[in-house]
Amino acid sequence: MYQNKYSSLGALQLSHSTLNRYHLEDDDVLVYLHIPKTAGTSFVHILKQHFEENKIMQQPFMTLPKVDAESLAGYDLISGHFTYDILKFISRPHFIITMLRHPIDRVLSYYGFVREMPKNPVHEYANEFPFDQFIDLPHKAIRWHVYNQMTAMLSNITMWDEPPTEDDLQLAKQNLQEMAFVGMTEFFDESVRLLNYTFHWHDNASQIPRHNITRNRQQRAQVAPNVLERLAKYNQLDLELHQFAVGLFRQRYQQMVDELMIADQIYTHGYQQVVEQLQQANKHNKEQKRWFDIRFRQLEESTMDVEVPLQKFNLMQEQSTEDFVKNRIRLDEEDVLVFIHIPKTAGSSFIQVLQENFEHIANLPPISMIESQADLEALSGGSRILVGHVTNCIERYLPKKPLYITMLRHPVERTISAYYHTQRDEDNLFHQLACKQDLENFLKNQQVRNYYENLMARHIAADYPWQELSQHVDIIKQRIEQMPFVGITEYFEQSILLLHHRFGWQYHDHLPKLNIGNTPSRNQFPQHVIDAILEMNQVDLEIYHFAKQRFMLNYQQMLFDLFTTEHPSSATDAIIHALRIIYRQLVPLRARLFLRNLRTGNLSAG
Repeated sequence: MYQNKYSSLGALQLSHSTLNRYHLEDDDVLVYLHIPKTAGTSFVHILKQHFEENKIMQQPFMTLPKVDAESLAGYDLISGHFTYDILKFISRPHFIITMLRHPIDRVLSYYGFVREMPKNPVHEYANEFPFDQFIDLPHKAIRWHVYNQMTAMLSNITMWDEPPTEDDLQLAKQNLQEMAFVGMTEFFDESVRLLNYTFHWHDNASQIPRHNITRNRQQRAQVAPNVLERLAKYNQLDLELHQFAVGLFRQRYQQMVDELMIADQIYTHGYQQVVEQLQQANKHNKEQKRWFDIRFRQLEESTMDVEVPLQKFNLMQEQSTEDFVKNRIRLDEEDVLVFIHIPKTAGSSFIQVLQENFEHIANLPPISMIESQADLEALSGGSRILVGHVTNCIERYLPKKPLYITMLRHPVERTISAYYHTQRDEDNLFHQLACKQDLENFLKNQQVRNYYENLMARHIAADYPWQELSQHVDIIKQRIEQMPFVGITEYFEQSILLLHHRFGWQYHDHLPKLNIGNTPSRNQFPQHVIDAILEMNQVDLEIYHFAKQRFMLNYQQMLFDLFTTEHPSSATDAIIHALRIIYRQLVPLRARLFLRNLRTGNLSAG
């Protein structure tokens, strides 16, 4: 039997790069596993646009005993409510795709759907019994649709089999990873864009149809909490599978936007220049592999970010925009805000932003020079805003635990920047050494290595021996989660916008850029030097990616809040600036036309 045209991704951990692109050839088959009530009818309508009508097999429900290889042989698009087991009847090269939906919403939609469908075998039950009783009826079809149906369909189980198990869940996850495309009903428009990008189809996302939409569907808010809890218990496997799928989808979507940003930079800077940078990045960067870390300080994931620590930060119904707004920080009189200024993370510019929002800020010396509460009180002068190259150990000298904020930067870029800054700073302990030695030999010095190794993690977890930080990565991540704000140097502009939004400060459309030197990019260094930096910063690399995930999610939620919630006039500058970022990054030419027409009042042009 012919196997999938793409190899298995192996372990179930999400990798940094999971998006492949495909050109469907004449002998290829696209197989759509249509899970009920996941916007599949609308999705099929989109798929049909790319296939000849006589090459499409669409069945509302396929029972495998009635299906064989011969009956499927002549079709290029096969779509239906069948399970993964359908693949044993497909001998041609094939690509598998599906859509998933939050299981609670999917079951609610199913109930509303069968109430409207007189020919459905459970139509009478749905109209006779209220929802809370309907989901407990022993009817086999009801139980098939209500109990972990997504896990069952994606792991070869049919409605006549035993209920899915934990092993079936793991198989379903593996099957999802091996699929060419996984979409999310909650992100339908984004899913269509990713679908088109995956298969090199024309992006028709602005003309997305909506079919088979259930009218009068119950919303979660209309269902009693105890019923929702019961339904969640029935769908524990599907809930975990859904979260896994969201993470997979967001990674792929983010990679798509990354790659589109590269194309945009080619448009802006010229093809040859950017291609050379990409080739260098690909050649000299094993850690990123296909993720080309070009240091353009703009937000690639303007529309939506995708890397997500799902347990805490799920953009589905579990965490609403209202929660995000409600959780914005308001500093009380007794609160102390501490900016942990990690060297070479744009901290000087960041402090300038803080000074625009507070009259008195205490710029502290390194934590090694503070030995008591009296020292700190004398140095702070009573200020509640403390900044400096301090660590979390400063809380030893405060009456209550402060609110920490910080900025993080990719450890390779941070290390390179620190090296060149040391060459310029005559007061730096390693100045003479940096001037005499290249970066490779500079980092071989044991004293230098002891200072540079995992410096970001050491600032956040200074209460642990720095040699043992790899044993405490989860604790460091937890501390990052607890911080009200963690910015990313590569996205400084977006970080400042998020900072103001997070604390409810009025945004000033002015970004200082202080203490910036001419620093070569990583592409100018041989791979073994980059590897050496990565080897000594493994903990920093892990927490950087974790913090970036968190930042991107918060930034997306901020955008959603800005564009969907009424705001006072003080928020206008922030909204305008967010629009500038989006337009500048996604469609730079149209952005310039839009802003030009906005200034001239001619909005009909462009």
